[in-house]
Amino acid sequence: MVWVVLSSYLEELTMLNIITAAADGIGLALYELLKRKYPEDHFILTQRNALNKTTSDKIIFHKLDATEETDFSELANICEKLQLKIRYCINTIGLLEGPILQKPERRITEICVEKMLHSFHVNSLPILLLGKHLFPYFKKSPSLKLIQLSAKLGSITDNQFGGWHSYRMAKAAGNMALKNLSIELKHYNPSAICISVHPGTTDTKFTKNYLETAKNKYQIHSSKNTALNIIKLAEERSPQDSGSFFNWDGTKLDF
Repeated sequence: MVWVVLSSYLEELTMLNIITAAADGIGLALYELLKRKYPEDHFILTQRNALNKTTSDKIIFHKLDATEETDFSELANICEKLQLKIRYCINTIGLLEGPILQKPERRITEICVEKMLHSFHVNSLPILLLGKHLFPYFKKSPSLKLIQLSAKLGSITDNQFGGWHSYRMAKAAGNMALKNLSIELKHYNPSAICISVHPGTTDTKFTKNYLETAKNKYQIHSSKNTALNIIKLAEERSPQDSGSFFNWDGTKLDF
């Protein structure tokens, strides 16, 4: 009951929201939704190729490359200057294929160590680096909701088909990172909520090469609907849910 009253009170305060990979897709949709919901809040929006700039007194664009730890430490410097409690910190960084990763491996013989390590760097480490560099601000933000976009493909229990080795393993590792972070943070901020979320198959650049096949098996969401689902899910959670893995519809997923 105390947590509910505190959460309701803090909704009225001006706070800070951090969204990574907010240039487009789910990240951008989350910003647009939260900006409408909390118009007095401040926002730090990170983009891999962004120019560090302030477009208003409440919106800061920050360059953040998942492979560059200094970008995370510079993000912490911005938080230090703002001196605001964090309402949402949402990590939407992820990569399935690209110039280095190319296509997901379907056979064990296709594994390339360089590509696998890159997948871990992008899909596993950002939540840890956010935790490492922003931990002082996480500790003093009572209504913090720390959300990591994950994937059901990262569930060891749910894996019935194999393949996609680097992506599956990196997402599973990211879930463990979030779980560890939630346990450590609970000692300092027991009201914080840290969750991994499978956002569902969403029509973005991330999934464009797989939508034709996916639409025969899964419900396809727009970025706007996915953002609505994620925030609804987060705001229905309590600190007892911290460290858990959820589907976009609110059902709990096994690690």
